[in-house]
Amino acid sequence: MPRKGSPEQAVLTISLTLNQQNEHTGINLVVFYYNHKSKMYRKMKTINSIITYLFAIIYLVFALNYFLGFLPMPELEGDALQYMTLLGTTGYMTAVKFLELAVAFMLLLNFRRPLAWLLILPVSTNILMYDVFIVGLPTLGVLMMAMNVYMVYRLRENYACIWAK
Repeated sequence: MPRKGSPEQAVLTISLTLNQQNEHTGINLVVFYYNHKSKMYRKMKTINSIITYLFAIIYLVFALNYFLGFLPMPELEGDALQYMTLLGTTGYMTAVKFLELAVAFMLLLNFRRPLAWLLILPVSTNILMYDVFIVGLPTLGVLMMAMNVYMVYRLRENYACIWAK
């Protein structure tokens, strides 16, 4: 049972006291509050903020680079070149980069962040799969996927309606 001032979430307990004849004799109400000043709460909030802003800035920079070309791109060969050529000629990559821009701004401006984390999850997955299966060298995809999965997990209570029957 949480003690007062502990970092447990708010708990509301209502118990009905009945005697042996099932007659109502009283109601006990116990409320425990989440201590928002606890060290653990502040630490997790800081970690979540760092991950959110780092993630958003990475996607923002690479999406803007796609349109403006301010960063040098490595030379691609073989399967990686064919894959990127296909994505570029079909317009698919442009759509993905617009999604990355939108999600980056959603995260930076704190606009529907739980939705933003879900919208970008397939893109992070695709980057990881590209790094692992096409390039053969997991690099930024591992970091992006780890941050995305962590934040979806941290915000899992926001997605309860998806799993409800």
